[in-house]
Amino acid sequence: MISECVVIVLCLSISTRATLVAEDDIALNSEQTLPARILCFGDFNGDRFTDVFAISSDKKSLEVYTWKQDGTALFKVAGTNGKFKKVEDATVETDLEILRATAADFDYDGRLDILIYGRNEQTSSNEVRVYFQTKDKTFNDKFACIKNVDDEPTVVDFDGDLHPDVLYGNGSVIEVKTISSKGECGFKTIDSSVLLGPLTVPNSNAFVDLNGDCRPELFLTRKGEGTNSKKTFLDIYEGKNDANGFNRKPSKTFEIDFEIGFITFMDFDGDGSTDLLIPQLGNDGSDALIHIFLNKQEKPRRDKLCERSSEWLGFSTQIMAKSPNHITFGNLDKKISSNRTYVRAGDINRDGLADLLVPVEDSNGAVSVELWIMKEHAKGVRRPRGDLDRLKDRSNVMIATFFDVRDDGILDIMVISSNDDESSFFVNSYEQDAFFVKMIGLNGLDRSSPKPYGVNQVGVTTRFLLEDLDGSSNLRSCSQLSQNGNFALQTPYCMTGLGIQKSNNYIRSFFMGFHVVQANHKHHYRRWSGVVPNSQLFMFPSESEQPDHWTLELWMDRSRSLIWVGIGVLSTLAVLIVTIYFLHRREVDEDKAEKASTAVFVF
Repeated sequence: MISECVVIVLCLSISTRATLVAEDDIALNSEQTLPARILCFGDFNGDRFTDVFAISSDKKSLEVYTWKQDGTALFKVAGTNGKFKKVEDATVETDLEILRATAADFDYDGRLDILIYGRNEQTSSNEVRVYFQTKDKTFNDKFACIKNVDDEPTVVDFDGDLHPDVLYGNGSVIEVKTISSKGECGFKTIDSSVLLGPLTVPNSNAFVDLNGDCRPELFLTRKGEGTNSKKTFLDIYEGKNDANGFNRKPSKTFEIDFEIGFITFMDFDGDGSTDLLIPQLGNDGSDALIHIFLNKQEKPRRDKLCERSSEWLGFSTQIMAKSPNHITFGNLDKKISSNRTYVRAGDINRDGLADLLVPVEDSNGAVSVELWIMKEHAKGVRRPRGDLDRLKDRSNVMIATFFDVRDDGILDIMVISSNDDESSFFVNSYEQDAFFVKMIGLNGLDRSSPKPYGVNQVGVTTRFLLEDLDGSSNLRSCSQLSQNGNFALQTPYCMTGLGIQKSNNYIRSFFMGFHVVQANHKHHYRRWSGVVPNSQLFMFPSESEQPDHWTLELWMDRSRSLIWVGIGVLSTLAVLIVTIYFLHRREVDEDKAEKASTAVFVF
């Protein structure tokens, strides 16, 4: 049973499908195109639906498209009752050449702001600008700025106050700044540290839990220098239990002795810990490969899912490629692209394992994307069965990612091409009634009306125990907004599948943790029991209140077989009613016949 402070709201919406597919099949039966290149996701208007932020064709404006259930729209998603509609008054115009964008509530007012990273052609330098959303759903012309930035910054909560901060490299110095009216150009510095070397450009920095305590670590990718110039170093910093941010010295450092692409973080083997996926580029003439480094940890107690593991990333060597917890995948159909660095992970078939979108190229060098389904315990990958021709035929792919475009608990696929300014959505018609859970951790603002559903927090960690029908339990985990740089394209929610008819009717033990100052709280997480699957969870933490007062809202989604269940129930009731009526009439007739045969007639 959900805790008494949990608000349960029934969201009664039904999505129809045109195609019914087999249990393991994936069918991408429709393709729709948005005439703009999407840079990031976010809930712009706080209506619990995911909106998109896209760049204009001249790269000087950022446009907002909100998800609408009805009304006129520029772009409609086939097979749904929803549409994306451009918000004309919310366009951000700038003199920068926009390269990337990130949505977050930087001024902590309950409204989603936008961070733009771009090139200043006049000064030939890169800049960061934050534009603030106003009460009338537009963006203020005034902005906060950071000049002379080496690479796209990483959004973190450095000091544990639930306010987003901006981390970026400046040579061998790492700077962390936060919004402040007293600072230079709207920012003030809260930390400045000398690193062991400059960050890589582009970087794979992350704000993600790796030691199992539901509190994010600071993960930085550093360039080697001197004799190590061809190596990449991974530095992992653990947070302090006070407002001083993170330790100055990394808790663990690993080295990669091959040229890498963008690192992706997810639980690939389904054991409840976050693993690392590192693409190896083939620029030296060898084949490109995909490496997965499994983060093996001891299994936690049922009531202590957010306790630090002593064995996290327990590799026996600092050279990760020599680790025994190391899996390598090569080509399946086509050669893995050596000039595309982005491999994306998501649970498209809702079996609880991370599936992959892998860039591949043919003999002519044309780049497309393949969907790889992860086998149990990450023992390999396979090609999915089903209709994937639309995806296979798409060429000149720059990046692809998973995105629940219909907000129905089923991941679809979004593809951005390199030769045009548009984003294509491939709608997934996967029909199995597999369980899922969709989790969103908010930033701790006042929970009074209107509730700040759109201000999602970075680095939120969810860990929960799922009990199977045979009584065994499985630990699952999910990280929210762990990366934002270099086309991370992460959604503002965290979603994972629970399997097909394998689980009981509830999640046994559910933990969600934030990076909050330990000195002010007994814990940095809260536990709930009996969370219902097929639901969307909104977690409201608080900077001032203890975790016992944090609240959870649960928005339930109907089972995909609800209509058939209803038809079955009504049919059963109809048969019972007819049977009862027939037996009743027969009994009445028999009673009349019996009375007639025993009646005494008096003349």
